[in-house]
Amino acid sequence: MSKSVLIMLAILSVVTQWAGIYLIPLTEGLTKFWPTFLGAALFLIGIGCLAKLVSAGIPLGIIFPALSIAMPVGAVLIGVIFFGEPAPPAKLIALFAAAGLVGYAATV
Repeated sequence: MSKSVLIMLAILSVVTQWAGIYLIPLTEGLTKFWPTFLGAALFLIGIGCLAKLVSAGIPLGIIFPALSIAMPVGAVLIGVIFFGEPAPPAKLIALFAAAGLVGYAATV
């Protein structure tokens, strides 16, 4: 698989999972059919992209720490931007510090 295809799969995985995260509050506890169905489908697409990346030889020790950074940061940003959640500086500092530590741990 070419490098550009791998990059596109990684981006597609992150974007589809972020879209699934966006839909979680809209499911109202999984009681609304369409947001639940679409969210589940998006998460499955994201996981499918991850499976293709791993089968293409991307080490789990690289791809999952990267997602461990992207998913929580994306979830917080989605909550703040789309759902009006508070973003106190301490919360953001802790989030980005944790993301930095995960990123560093992946390189060790």
